[in-house]
Amino acid sequence: MIEKFKNFTVLNNASDPLKIDIVGETYCDKTFKIERACSDLNALEFIIDGNGTLDIDGQHLLPEKNDIFFLKVGSKHKYKSDGNNPWHKLWIVFTGDFADSLINCYLPEDTYLFRGCEAVKKYFEEIEDKLNYLEKVAKVPTEEIINAQKGIAKVIITRNRENAEAMMN
Repeated sequence: MIEKFKNFTVLNNASDPLKIDIVGETYCDKTFKIERACSDLNALEFIIDGNGTLDIDGQHLLPEKNDIFFLKVGSKHKYKSDGNNPWHKLWIVFTGDFADSLINCYLPEDTYLFRGCEAVKKYFEEIEDKLNYLEKVAKVPTEEIINAQKGIAKVIITRNRENAEAMMN
């Protein structure tokens, strides 16, 4: 496994409505597996390539290329990469009142997998670019990061509606 990440927790203030804690990229191998009995984080993980499994709060899901899976604070989850076609993924760990509001207002309860979200990749890259810039100038480009998060939310909400409509037909 190869994992590149940056930890931005030292740049967060307790009063920030949205805190981007860590962003990263992981090239999983056949041994990649993470398990949490009670998650202490919110994360979005975009699958660039590969396959794997996510067991979360009693659901068994199969995230694959161009999917996003969501890990929620308090969830019980285990996820692992497929041994023959391991994941390559981008991910972001975030917290804050604004994050909680987005989750509660826009994500249907017990929804953890969003299919066909290839348009979201650019927002993950944009967030990383803005945070790298932040490192250089030590100022938080909060509005730009929030706009990128809103872009992710829009795509996920649209994709979720399309999936729900497809299931109804």
